[in-house]
Amino acid sequence: MVTRIGSFSQSQALLLELTRQNAKIFRTQEQVATGKVANSFNDIAADAGVLLTAKKVETRTVQFQNNITELNARVDVQEIQLTRIETVAAELRQDILNAISLESGAALTEKIESAFQQVLNTLNAQFDDRYVFGGTRSDQPPVNISTIADLVAAPTVDSVFDNNQLRQAVPIDEGQSITVGFLADAVGRDLLQVIKDLATFDAGAGGPFGDSLTPAQRSFLEGQLPALSSAHEALINQTASNGLLSNQLDAARDRHENALISLRQFISDIEDVDLAEAVTRLNQDQVAVQASARILADLSNLTLLNFI
Repeated sequence: MVTRIGSFSQSQALLLELTRQNAKIFRTQEQVATGKVANSFNDIAADAGVLLTAKKVETRTVQFQNNITELNARVDVQEIQLTRIETVAAELRQDILNAISLESGAALTEKIESAFQQVLNTLNAQFDDRYVFGGTRSDQPPVNISTIADLVAAPTVDSVFDNNQLRQAVPIDEGQSITVGFLADAVGRDLLQVIKDLATFDAGAGGPFGDSLTPAQRSFLEGQLPALSSAHEALINQTASNGLLSNQLDAARDRHENALISLRQFISDIEDVDLAEAVTRLNQDQVAVQASARILADLSNLTLLNFI
């Protein structure tokens, strides 16, 4: 009986191993080139669901950060305008106190008109083509007058305001929104009422305020101080409320920054390849391919004549 001698099965096994090693090299080369473990979710099916969820959370967090950046800019503008109108109220109060103490109304009329103009410019201020104190209305200024005479002629202070009562709520975190935008009537009504009363008296029978105050003028000015102090106090509270908004935005921004660091590290652990490890595997796979190819070549050259 003659024992059969063949090399076909060995050749097939080596060829399969060579093909497998070539596939591994191709996959490792892709990882080194892209820096990613895989190019599709099918290749990381076990982690695909977790990875997709993490990426959605990352996208949502980035959107919150963008909202906060926009809101911070608006809050900063509000801070400037609120501080300005608060300063106007404080200066006007001091001007009246000076007039009373000196018993002189010299230049007081001009100071009242200057205060009005500063309040008007502040309440009608714009930012990014929107009125800062107009609510959601952008088709016209929130204060519809242009001179102190218009204010005196207005039937009521409320009639000079055209802002609506809508304030935008912007999400800055899951389940947390910030309502932004102060309204012109809420900010300026009390101060404009005092200015209207001062200007009306000045233009009426008891005025104008001159170098020497009359007893009636002095009494009138003294009567305006409580209302002016109340208006100033209200403006301080508005400015403080804006500061609280800024603090909330800063806290939310810090939370998102910390969350993104952890999220991106988690995502990287799943989808990013360890380049040093990948290069090492690539070198090892290339050696294995070379060995398989060499053995296959040697096997193909073997014949029985080599042993006869």
